[in-house]
Amino acid sequence: MKKEIKNFILRKLNINNCFQGDDNYFFIYDKKNVFCHCCQQSLITFIPFEGKSNILCPSCGSLSRHRMFAIFKEKHQDFFNKNLHILHIAPEKAVARLFRNKTNVNYVTGDLSPENYFPGTLKIDITDLHFEDNTFDLVICNHVLEHVEDDLTAMKQFHRVLKSSGMALLQVPIDMERQQTYEDFSIVDPVEREKHFGQHDHVRIYGMDYLERLTNAGFDVETSTIFEHLSEDDLFKFQIQIDEPFMVAYKK
Repeated sequence: MKKEIKNFILRKLNINNCFQGDDNYFFIYDKKNVFCHCCQQSLITFIPFEGKSNILCPSCGSLSRHRMFAIFKEKHQDFFNKNLHILHIAPEKAVARLFRNKTNVNYVTGDLSPENYFPGTLKIDITDLHFEDNTFDLVICNHVLEHVEDDLTAMKQFHRVLKSSGMALLQVPIDMERQQTYEDFSIVDPVEREKHFGQHDHVRIYGMDYLERLTNAGFDVETSTIFEHLSEDDLFKFQIQIDEPFMVAYKK
């Protein structure tokens, strides 16, 4: 019966292909309304997530920030085609699939709760990294620092283990209307944290001074301009939401 329903939908929507995952059918079709750079799939639409429509890729689970990373990677093949030693904190599957099992990548993943991730993920405290100086070509830490009280120490640790020729991609949610980061460590109740910081396990709301905080940790920081040059059609097709600057940190 499921196959009959699928074929009926294919005929009605003039869809030329589909694939199956987790007992759900996701459709690939000629018009290519949306495209995921993480899994390279063209889909009818992304699906809702956390109150936002057309945002989550049903194929690989990517969100806007993950697709931004994948586009950045595609635009910097001269760097990403080299032999790389990578540290990825709280490794999202959509991003990890870009590096796992790649012959040119020594890929290290870690988190305080490694059991929440795939096998081989190490237990890592980013405020106390047990790696030697100048170890990694690339550090990825995506939407983690807003959970960490001593974020400056974590940034300095990333700076320490990064090679002088490497880069750190340390994305955080930023309130672009706020100049100064708001934090109050006396707020510990999860309900109150959600009221103040937007999520029960966040300890701050970053403002536009996030770049200055990275600089204070020793980094030179650039804001990538590649997304500014995307057309409105491409922003819709890739579902890129430029609600935070895409910052690239280099070791001084």
